[in-house]
Amino acid sequence: MEKVTLNISKKIFNPVFLPYLDTVNRYEVFYGGAGSGKSVFVCQKKLYKCMKRKMNLLVIRDTADSNRNSTFSLFKQIISKWGVDDLFKIRETDMRIKCVNGNEIIFAGLDNVERLKSITFESGELTDVWIEEASEVMEADFNQLD
Repeated sequence: MEKVTLNISKKIFNPVFLPYLDTVNRYEVFYGGAGSGKSVFVCQKKLYKCMKRKMNLLVIRDTADSNRNSTFSLFKQIISKWGVDDLFKIRETDMRIKCVNGNEIIFAGLDNVERLKSITFESGELTDVWIEEASEVMEADFNQLD
């Protein structure tokens, strides 16, 4: 496991959301219209945390395909834009991103909720869950994730 040294300017974050960059809450709800930057910020926040401290993240959407075409793609774009490609191994087939420090990000859909029970991280336990488009998630599925 390799230690990651960060030198990322906070100017790259949307100033509206910047006060939430280092918050640690059980639940955080970001809302706004399309194009408001909430998904980009949450992705940046989680990526920043992934490089900075212990984190194993499960990113959830209603279907795995919608996750592949949105959040998984967004993580890949931001990793590239930040120029930290050498710190991550991206596995397209099972939508996993692993940082050189051992932290992992796994993407899944609620189209097969039973499969979520068997998700494991090589570097330890699940620490964070990001539910993208939470309004699409049934309460029972949310409670199962919680």
